[in-house]
Amino acid sequence: MKKNRFIYYGIFLLTVFDIAFTSIGLQLGIIEEANPIMDYFIHLSMILSIIGVVLYVGIAMIFLYKVRSKIPWLSKALMGLTAVKLWIMVLHVRWVALYFIS
Repeated sequence: MKKNRFIYYGIFLLTVFDIAFTSIGLQLGIIEEANPIMDYFIHLSMILSIIGVVLYVGIAMIFLYKVRSKIPWLSKALMGLTAVKLWIMVLHVRWVALYFIS
């Protein structure tokens, strides 16, 4: 049971780190938001964008956890999502590290 929950917590935490590194990268001027919808909301309010993303992903993870037994392919999709989010984290850490090194 705990193993099943780990991926939901992992996706949530990766999302929190993603939005935090995105915020840092934007404030330092070293990245641009590639998602046009997020770019729009970030330009309206960074804080509200962060809160919105965290709430949305948190609620989505709770919902998906509750319906996981009804969607046979869900675990594979979540593993794919985790891989993408991990790659995005590698990019974020690289950008921020390169900024501070140079």
